[in-house]
Amino acid sequence: DGINAKSRAYDITSIPLTDNHAQALDAALSSLNGSYFWSRLGGDTEPRKYRLNPFQWQSSFDGPNRTTFSFKVNEAFDP
Repeated sequence: DGINAKSRAYDITSIPLTDNHAQALDAALSSLNGSYFWSRLGGDTEPRKYRLNPFQWQSSFDGPNRTTFSFKVNEAFDP
């Protein structure tokens, strides 16, 4: 982000999810509305703030109870 040169970024692809879990993840991602979330990704030992970048995701329906999601995140920093 210019100030923090060591920002973490990840391309994430989920494992195949059940239909219920896929609907829950889609709702959770939608509810972010561009905001950040806390998570441990990669080698994080403590939760860090991340933001979808860009604010979008893709889902792939590969059959009943087999939906995968993919999206990109960047570490978010307070201004």
